[in-house]
Amino acid sequence: MKSNVPLSMISADGALSLPMVAILNSAFDFSEVSLQHSRWVPYTTNWITRIPAYFSGIKQGSSIAAMVMGRYIIHNNNTDRSLNAWFALICHEQSHRSEVGLHGGLWFYIKYLLQSVRYKYRDIPTEVTAYSLQEKALQLTYANNGEVLNILESKTLTVTEKCDMLRGIGKRFSGS
Repeated sequence: MKSNVPLSMISADGALSLPMVAILNSAFDFSEVSLQHSRWVPYTTNWITRIPAYFSGIKQGSSIAAMVMGRYIIHNNNTDRSLNAWFALICHEQSHRSEVGLHGGLWFYIKYLLQSVRYKYRDIPTEVTAYSLQEKALQLTYANNGEVLNILESKTLTVTEKCDMLRGIGKRFSGS
C-alpha cells in the first residue's frame, strides 16, 4: 500500500523532521522534547496498531485521520492528503500529544472518554482546542504564498537553513 506521508515533515522512521520541530515549537509553543519523541505510525504497521485503529475508525477508505496513543500517532496513511492538510493534521495531533504529556496518558484518556459521552465529537474540549490549532496551522501554511511549505519542501536549502528560517516565521506568527 502506497503511503503519501510527506518526508519533508515526517521521516521514514516516523519522527517529525527537524524543520517541522522548529516551526511547530516556535509557532505553537509545543515542547521540543515532545515533538522529537513523537512517532507517526501507519495503521497498517502490524496487529498492535490495527486493532486500536480499527476500533477508532481508522481504516482504508475512512475519513478518520489519526489517533494518539502515548507518544505514537497512528495515522491513516493511504488517503490523498495535501501538504497543507498534513501540516494541519500534525499540529492537531501534537495538541493531543501535549495534553497527554501535561496530564499523563491515563488521565487524558479517561477524561476524553468521559467527555465523549457528554459532548458531540467536535464539542469535546480537547478537540475544540486541537481543531482551533489545526485552523491556525492551515493559516500558517497559506501565509505568504505558502512560504512554510516551500521551505519545508525546498531541495536547495540545508536542514539548518530551513530550521532557522522556520523558527523566524514561527516566532512572527505566534506574536501576531
